[in-house]
Amino acid sequence: MAGLTLSGRPSILLQARRYSSGSLYGGASLHSRAIERSVVYLNLLRVASSACCCSSASSGMIHKYTHGGRGGGVPVRSSSRWMQTGQQQSSAAAAHEGALHVASGSAQAEVAVDRGITIGQVALQGPREEMEDEVVLESHGPNGFVYAAIFDGHAGFSSAQFLRDELYKECVTALDGGALLESKDLSEAEAALTHAFLHADKRLLSWLEETQIGPEVDSGSTATVMFIRSDRLLLAHVGDSRAVLSRRGRAVDLCSDHRPYGNSKSSMAEVKRIQAAGGWVSHGRVCGSLSVSRAFGDVPFKSQKKKMIEEGIKERRWTEAFASTKKLDGEWLVALPDTSHIYVEEDMEFIILASDGLWDSFKSADAVQFIRKKLREHADAQHATEEIAKEALMRNGQDNVSVIVIDFGWSIAESLWVIKMVVMKPESRDSHRHLSTDSINNIILHANLWLSFQTHLTEFLCICQHISPKT
Repeated sequence: MAGLTLSGRPSILLQARRYSSGSLYGGASLHSRAIERSVVYLNLLRVASSACCCSSASSGMIHKYTHGGRGGGVPVRSSSRWMQTGQQQSSAAAAHEGALHVASGSAQAEVAVDRGITIGQVALQGPREEMEDEVVLESHGPNGFVYAAIFDGHAGFSSAQFLRDELYKECVTALDGGALLESKDLSEAEAALTHAFLHADKRLLSWLEETQIGPEVDSGSTATVMFIRSDRLLLAHVGDSRAVLSRRGRAVDLCSDHRPYGNSKSSMAEVKRIQAAGGWVSHGRVCGSLSVSRAFGDVPFKSQKKKMIEEGIKERRWTEAFASTKKLDGEWLVALPDTSHIYVEEDMEFIILASDGLWDSFKSADAVQFIRKKLREHADAQHATEEIAKEALMRNGQDNVSVIVIDFGWSIAESLWVIKMVVMKPESRDSHRHLSTDSINNIILHANLWLSFQTHLTEFLCICQHISPKT
């Protein structure tokens, strides 16, 4: 591939690579790989900036760069955004060695880029009177995993709040403190999450009956939970929230909606299960009332079915003869999750985990294309997450909208690829006019903030551990 020659230097070929992820916060050397990445970014961007400045006089496209933009991807340790660093080296000094390596006897230089995980999250209240959604991100998960979960409550917020506070602990306990997440065969980990869900539901039902007063005793919630690291993820799902994976821009549903209506295989299977257990579906709802076929809580559909049947007869919602044909000892509504696992591959770009408030406004493929477009514009997972949630409400959404976007570093790799194509291969500029000066400014700011943050944090950790960082 032909490139530009800058001040006698050979042409530059930029290449993106993936590195397996390590612990987020683990010791003095833990940010060494991130510092290397920052140095790589700055080397890359200095080359890119020089190339653009050299070519600006002839092309008139880009004249200069100034620091600006949102700074997407800056590692903020908060509930809204964080970035997991990549593979570590033994010391901070090692991070600075070989950041830009020119192969011996070759006219090409390889820039190795760590594609870390960036997560954005948002919860927006729609036209409804109450906000019953809960979003949880636990960055201090076992063995470097992150726990991401969305709980969509109904008939009150108590069940969703209980799961917000308790389900993570149940999962970690069932996973043997996280040891099962490291297994070669993740089927045991899936079974552990199933046990955690069922045990949490039993606790929730007891808690609702013993402590809650009024309508909240009837509350319930869906739950979609992920344990995720840069090499693998584990998913457990109950209800109608959804997780969708982008594979090179193609939408792949990672779970099926647990709803008792529609012509899909999953919906038909849910209807058959409910009927086999002695319950019924009317107008696409369990017992003519509940729109999801699996959920946590919902005491009337589990431990108080007889009371619900009797109240329905009094209210003339059904007849006594009809009620006598139903089996009260069957499990009409369950918290049994669908579980799955995936080993992360190069073609995986990002995952969208969202409540049904998003999917009522977006098809899976449309949501993937929306996020893909936004990440190309500004490489900011948090900003893209906020944008798609707002767009769902703008499309006359009637529900609350909760969204988590998990970017496997695709936005960073894409940005660097575009810089390579636009800056280092001038003849391709016309096909990449979407790369604005502001976009490159944002990447430059990102790199400088990374370098400053990682360097100071590593020095601080070294001091805390009585280690003198080498320079």
